[in-house]
Amino acid sequence: MVFSENYTYRIKRHGKAYYFNVGKDLKVAKNLADEIAIFLAQRTTTIEEAIARFSPGKLPHQETVQERVPAIGEIIERYRTNTHHLRAATIRDNIGALRRIAAFILGLPINGKSRTKAKLDKWRTAVDALPVDRITPQQLEKFRSSMLAKAGSDMARKARAITTNNFYLRTAASIFSQKLLKHYGDFTLPSTNPFKEVGRLQEPPHRYTSNIDVRKLVAAAESKLRKQEPGAYIAFVLSLYCGMRRAEIDRLIWSQIDFENKHIWIRTTEVFSPKAKNSENRIDAPDKVFEILNAFRSQSVVPPYVLPGTEPKYPPRCKRIFRILLSWLRKNGINQVHALHTLRKEAGSLMFSQTGSIDKTAEFLRNDPRVAREHYVGRQGRLELLLPSIS
Repeated sequence: MVFSENYTYRIKRHGKAYYFNVGKDLKVAKNLADEIAIFLAQRTTTIEEAIARFSPGKLPHQETVQERVPAIGEIIERYRTNTHHLRAATIRDNIGALRRIAAFILGLPINGKSRTKAKLDKWRTAVDALPVDRITPQQLEKFRSSMLAKAGSDMARKARAITTNNFYLRTAASIFSQKLLKHYGDFTLPSTNPFKEVGRLQEPPHRYTSNIDVRKLVAAAESKLRKQEPGAYIAFVLSLYCGMRRAEIDRLIWSQIDFENKHIWIRTTEVFSPKAKNSENRIDAPDKVFEILNAFRSQSVVPPYVLPGTEPKYPPRCKRIFRILLSWLRKNGINQVHALHTLRKEAGSLMFSQTGSIDKTAEFLRNDPRVAREHYVGRQGRLELLLPSIS
């Protein structure tokens, strides 16, 4: 075996891999590789012409490769192996979306939570055996049409179906992103990424519409929830007063709470990683929040965590507390699917009403100003044009 210090550019044509010597200098090598790629991108160009132009007088090293189309399960396994830097929830969402699309192509029912482990394993085995090249733009269009057809003529349901379908296509497509393709080099993938061939439908506006009487909700929580379910009450306070996400509440530990300076620090800990880069920041909260937390601290028996829970295979660890709080919120008029997240949106709306600034609201919520405007800020009060009186 001979090792070369030079960079090589590898391409595959008709079952053979060709290696062009592009020199020792990285910058020059990149430019030359780009030239070869552009030259071969022309439909009328042959590999022989590329050899004559870029390797005059000698044939690039070549080897026969076995053409093999991977199955969905192989791609998923390779994806898992190379995405340890991603959040576990992100990986689950992406894999789940790809499997859902594969199940549709196979004509299998959607995997339900009520299925037994044996049935779930059988379903996954069938889905994971589907060859990747069965996912085509035509199948993705059928997948979308099927979801929209189930919504019928109900415009609200159709709007939700569009948002959900865009989510599935976007998350499944991320498994075949340009950054990850280098890890699938020994597989034969479709020459054109089918997900890039299918556009996304325009989604309905996601701006939050506030219809909550916050004073009444807080009073109800103080009078009943605090006494009957103190853990659920703490989750309520952290969500509404601090705009915290469920995962942040679920994994909150006492060392993140600065009682002296009245801050809660959202940061990477031994048991938690923030959702995004700008999620890692401090939350300034009123004195009342720290009085409530301090009173609850004596009841905490699960150090280092603030809230009691277990360590399940999949989060959240405080399932019982969130289930109780969700049920209580529904009884008090918050009927959205993600009722706890609605409290975070209400917190954003109240902060915007208080400051009049999207930037400050986004900093409070620890997200992007565009996301804050489009998803979290609902109008508070009337916006009425006062006309001059006509005599």
